[in-house]
Amino acid sequence: MRRKKDPEIRREVFIRAAQALFLSRGYESVSVRDVLDAVGERSASPSVFYYYFESKDDLYQACLQAAAAHYLAAMQDAFLEEAPLEQALSSLAQAMEESLAAYGSLLSAAGKEAPVPDRLVILDLRDQVTQRIGELWVPFLVRTGLTEKKAVPLSRFLAGGIGELAYVFLLAGDSGEKARHQVIHEIAEFTMRTLRLPEEEQQSLMAVLQGREERADGDT
Repeated sequence: MRRKKDPEIRREVFIRAAQALFLSRGYESVSVRDVLDAVGERSASPSVFYYYFESKDDLYQACLQAAAAHYLAAMQDAFLEEAPLEQALSSLAQAMEESLAAYGSLLSAAGKEAPVPDRLVILDLRDQVTQRIGELWVPFLVRTGLTEKKAVPLSRFLAGGIGELAYVFLLAGDSGEKARHQVIHEIAEFTMRTLRLPEEEQQSLMAVLQGREERADGDT
């Protein structure tokens, strides 16, 4: 007897295929037929697509949510890492840059002349991510010696500032290596100033970031 495909697993296949298409070709240039072809449903009716998603816009939103979930998972792993402050901040920067490299052009996938749909949905998703990142900062800051009372407002300030810098980068439409390095440096500098790290520690962390970037550039 033929086994029925798990709807959730099949939905994830559509999302992964659509992410790749949106990133490479842009929102407007991708059709429902293109998505069906990408998941191996070349002879299928569009009704197969509409079984999983209400519209292409609905699929795009699912792609954004999946990218945000991937980013949050990577950041959570970095926040939970028990390491000295400098190493921990470096791990956070690396997790963020890897996520930007993977999904950095998704928000601007439609191109400058055809903005992506439902900007309010994107803003709401950004707020959700920022809130969750703020929650992750609290125990991290407490480990550095702050009381929870002081850590909570500081975590919100950090998450909000970092979120805004990342959001501006995402909307700019340039997710190339140079642009990513630049925004990571801006985020690192903002974070270190907010945490009031000594100048020596700031220089040390920036040297770590610079070294990692040079190694990455050498591998390409």
